[in-house]
Amino acid sequence: MANNESGEGHPPLSAQVADKLLDLLSKDDGFRELFAKDPIAALAKAGHPPAQALVDGGAYSPAAFTCMVTRAIAPKAEIEAARLEIRSVLTSASSHTNPHCFEAGRIGEATSGFGDGGTPSSDS
Repeated sequence: MANNESGEGHPPLSAQVADKLLDLLSKDDGFRELFAKDPIAALAKAGHPPAQALVDGGAYSPAAFTCMVTRAIAPKAEIEAARLEIRSVLTSASSHTNPHCFEAGRIGEATSGFGDGGTPSSDS
């Protein structure tokens, strides 16, 4: 997936894709299983065009995206409770190199400094 304007990470998600991703991760067990197994396919299912292009083209291996692996996806209630913060991270122009904002017990750490839609604070 293409880098963002700063030359690091991935481009941000659109608000619509971020909302759908958060809806699915906070409500759909099958989608959560897909996200754990193949985050790119999950992003494609949520409607993210770069992920859809990779999946549709068959030119990727889920194993190649180890930066997108979580050890344990946060519980649905934890994702829902931090929805606004996670959405801010996903739609910001920051570097998107991993999904730590979905990691159980790490949502606050991964989203600190993004409440204003900006970049993370220097202490994060």
